[in-house]
Amino acid sequence: MQKISHILVGLVLFFMGMDKAAHFHEHPKTVLFLFAGVLLIILGTVLEHRIAHRFHHFPSLFHVVEGIALILISLLLFEKESRITAFQLFLGGVYLLIGVSGIFITADNRERVGERLRIILGWSFVGAGFSSIGYYFFRPSTLWIVGFGSILLIVGVILVAIKLREDRLERMIP
Repeated sequence: MQKISHILVGLVLFFMGMDKAAHFHEHPKTVLFLFAGVLLIILGTVLEHRIAHRFHHFPSLFHVVEGIALILISLLLFEKESRITAFQLFLGGVYLLIGVSGIFITADNRERVGERLRIILGWSFVGAGFSSIGYYFFRPSTLWIVGFGSILLIVGVILVAIKLREDRLERMIP
């Protein structure tokens, strides 16, 4: 599953790079950044297990790089007023949050940080779901965003509900 997500981020970078390459003289740094990102993601995906043995935080750092790349792509797409920018911006933030938390999670604080991360992600998904559904009311021609927002909302509610249920069970057990 991890490799699929890495490949999807690489494909997004590749297609953005191809789009910008047609106007290389206007955006040379952007095009070079996008293609360098594609190369790094491909190398990281292929060599992840070898590198992870030597560098313990490599998978988390890889998520951070992917998150930054997705956030930068969404900022580039704001120029074109693309409808997918909000999704990429949210996804980039999730990747960044997972990567940064993976770097700072240790054996001592794993349970506490993991619980906080789950609740933060849950409420983030709920907020993004409501934002996506609310966006539909301002641009009614984009009905697909209601489905997307509903999925985000459902995932967020499930994450929050699981956490609240665990908290309630802990209070019941002495």
